[in-house]
Amino acid sequence: MATTPTTIKAGTPRDFLGLVPALLGFTPQDSLVLVPFEAARTIGAMRLDLDADAATLVHTGLGLVCRVPRVTGVIAVIYAAGDADSTRDLGQQIADVADRQGLHLVDVLYVANDGYGSHLTSEAPRPVAEIATPDALREKVAASQTAGASIPDADPARAARIAFAAARMDDDALADFVTVAEDALTGDPADLDSRQAAILLTGIGIPLWRDVALIQWATDRDTGTRALAAQIGHSIMGAPIPEDIARILIGQGDRPDADRLTAGLALVRDLAAYADDQERPNLLAAAAWLSWALGRSTHAAVYADRALAIDPDHGMSQIVATLCATGTLPDWAFTR
Repeated sequence: MATTPTTIKAGTPRDFLGLVPALLGFTPQDSLVLVPFEAARTIGAMRLDLDADAATLVHTGLGLVCRVPRVTGVIAVIYAAGDADSTRDLGQQIADVADRQGLHLVDVLYVANDGYGSHLTSEAPRPVAEIATPDALREKVAASQTAGASIPDADPARAARIAFAAARMDDDALADFVTVAEDALTGDPADLDSRQAAILLTGIGIPLWRDVALIQWATDRDTGTRALAAQIGHSIMGAPIPEDIARILIGQGDRPDADRLTAGLALVRDLAAYADDQERPNLLAAAAWLSWALGRSTHAAVYADRALAIDPDHGMSQIVATLCATGTLPDWAFTR
């Protein structure tokens, strides 16, 4: 879906800090945020938790920035629960590593409990209350990086209808899986009829069909059909999965349509509320992968951790959790 970009100039650290939550979609907490630039324009934003040691955090973060095509500089922002002095060592390490990497460091800002400011100047912290996100962007900002990573509550009446539809499904019901998975992207998940919901819930609750859905939502219906044939051939006869299909799940290939991924994420979040303990880890793993594919690693880690709390040996959830813990992003996150 095409949108008209909003251009807002930030001439001061205060103005820029007001824009950072809008760039991310949430107000960061206990975070290092890196905003790459091409000339005078921002080209996205990255957030990392402050729980890693400073050296690892800085090398990981600036390493990711250097992978962004045509990047010419970066602004770092440290969001800390402590005071301004508690951010000083991290700020110095950012400056040192950026200098060694030849990366132009535009500024190192901080937002702490005693104020905000820049580590490239000697000015005293200023009141955090001065920072404000522009009205045109404020409604798009969530309260924190974990906001929105919840599973909605199940409606008992709908749960009964889906369970009834699932009990009536015959062995051939999943033959409609690719069609249902495609059609379901175009509407509200709550409006799925009981049979559609049962087909998706049953299918995504099985790793083979779950992966088909993820590949399809990251590409198109035809690729979903090919992925299903490849998965069945691999499962029954040990046939290799075609490389162009297999590489999608590891974040390689063309950048997916974000609207398709977002719609798929809404579906699996909704359906997870109606899954049993055998199905739910696969639904949560699907939500984790879709979040990771969208660049929302914080949400991906939340969903993966919830799946692992149910099944500590759940393979895909372990993989996504590791990707998030190591700061690994899909290759398409760096394409423009």
